[in-house]
Amino acid sequence: MPHALVFDIGGGSTEILWVGVRRRRSGRLRTEIRGVISLPFGVVSLTENFLRGDPPGLEFDDMVAQVRSAFLDFDAEWRIGQQIARGGVQMLGSSGTVTTLAGIQLGLARYDRSRVDGLLLGFADIAQIIGELVDMDGAGRAAQPCIGPGRADLMLAGCAILQAICTTWPVDKLRVADRGVREGILANLIEDARRAERAPDLGACLTGLALPT
Repeated sequence: MPHALVFDIGGGSTEILWVGVRRRRSGRLRTEIRGVISLPFGVVSLTENFLRGDPPGLEFDDMVAQVRSAFLDFDAEWRIGQQIARGGVQMLGSSGTVTTLAGIQLGLARYDRSRVDGLLLGFADIAQIIGELVDMDGAGRAAQPCIGPGRADLMLAGCAILQAICTTWPVDKLRVADRGVREGILANLIEDARRAERAPDLGACLTGLALPT
């Protein structure tokens, strides 16, 4: 596919990259960052600003709505929705939220990076898991093997951001990135994009995504 959405959900911010993907004549993957947005919505900041009840109820929907509204200008600038309608967009997600949902989907009794990295998650499965987590109280989320007590509260904010991404850009599935080297590459790419100094090669980060013919 000729385009990719790459995102990372952090503690205080969320970064989204709009990437062009093509093959060179040599057969190597060529990628180019065409647009990037960094938003002040992360799992910690959203939790502190929104969540009061447990389970959260309408607070969760409010989080999703606010995050989605922040995506609209970026979507319009790059006409991402139009590209999705043509079937030309794939998605790569790197964050604790995404990897945790992957672990839950796999039914892991203990988180296993080797099984999660590279997994394709369908949006229908994501929506189902998020719905179940939102309906739980903190104790229920903490009891999930891939969440635990230390992340039970923060998980809801991450789910809100992910739901906003999936509903704004319904590409149907995303590939999970959770490999040490890949995470480091992605972090460096995001930092480079923030500085707007250059458009680096994302080939290593996008390993495993579908390529245009």
